Amino acid sequence: MSEDKTSWKRKMAKRLRVLVAVAAWVALAWMAWNGREDMRAVVMMKWSWCWLALAVALSPVNWALEAWRWQVLCGGLERQRFCQSMRGVLAGYAGRVFTPFGLGEYPSRALCLSEGKRTMGMGLVVAGSYAQTVIMVAAGAVALCLTEELRAVAEQKIIVVTVAAVVVAGYFLFPRLLRRMERFKVVRAAGALETVRLTGVLVIGAVRYAVMCAQMYCAVMAFGGDASWTDGLRMIAIYYLFVTFTPSLGVTDLASRGVLGAVVSGQCFGIAGMVTWVLNQGVAAVIGSALILPKGEKTIKNIKKTE
Repeated sequence: MSEDKTSWKRKMAKRLRVLVAVAAWVALAWMAWNGREDMRAVVMMKWSWCWLALAVALSPVNWALEAWRWQVLCGGLERQRFCQSMRGVLAGYAGRVFTPFGLGEYPSRALCLSEGKRTMGMGLVVAGSYAQTVIMVAAGAVALCLTEELRAVAEQKIIVVTVAAVVVAGYFLFPRLLRRMERFKVVRAAGALETVRLTGVLVIGAVRYAVMCAQMYCAVMAFGGDASWTDGLRMIAIYYLFVTFTPSLGVTDLASRGVLGAVVSGQCFGIAGMVTWVLNQGVAAVIGSALILPKGEKTIKNIKKTE
C-alpha cells in the first residue's frame, strides 16, 4: 500500500512539473504577444552595447546569488549541491510568471526537493522572499528620505523609517511566530531557522540587491539615461520599493515594470524596468521550465554523476 502511495506521489509530481512548464510557456508567449509593440520600440531605439552587455552579464550573477541563498535556507532541511539549488530557483521563476502574486514559485521550488520535504520547503521560500523584501524596503526608505520632497518633512520621514524598522524587526521575529504553529508542516522548517542563518540569508540578499541595482543602472544607461550614479541608484532604490508594494499579477508583470519605471523617472527607466524583468525572470523562466520537466531532472542527475 505504501509503495502504491509513493508511486502515485511521484506520478503526480511529474505531472505537476509538466503542467508548470506548459503554463510558463503559455504565459511567456502571451506576454511576448501583448508587449510586442513596446519591445519593437525598444529594438528601434539607439542603445549602448557596452552598457547592455553589462546588464546581460549580471543576470547569471543574480541567479547564482539567489541559488546560494536558497542553498543556505535549505541547509537545515537537506543538504543541496549548488546545481540543485540553481535548478530549484529557475523552476521557481517558471512557476512565478503565470500565477498571481508569484504564488506558483513556492510549489515549483519545492518540487525540486526530496520527497517528504516539499511541504516544509514552501515555508523556506516564504522566508527567502521576506528577506529580499526587508532589503528593498530598508534601501527604499533611505532613498525616499533623501528625496527633495521628504528632506524637509520630518513627519513623513518618521513614518517611512518606522515602516522600514517594523519590516526589519518582523524578519527576525518571523521564525519565533512560526514556532507557535508547528503543527502545520509547511511552517516547521522556517520556524526552525536560527538567527545566524537568517543573518546570512539577509547578507546574501543585500549583495543580490546591489547586483540588481547595478544591472538596472546599466540598463538605464544603455537606453539613453544620463543620471549620475548617485541620483540613478537613489531612483532605482525607489523603483524597487514601488515594485515591492505593487501586487504581482503574473503575466502583467512586464507591463507593470515598464509603467513603474516611467512613473519614477521617465521613459529610460520604463524601458530598463522591462528589459531587466526579461533578463532576470523571463529568461530564467524559459530555462527553469525546461529543467523542471522529468527529462530535465534526468539531465541534472547525469550531471551529478559526472561530478
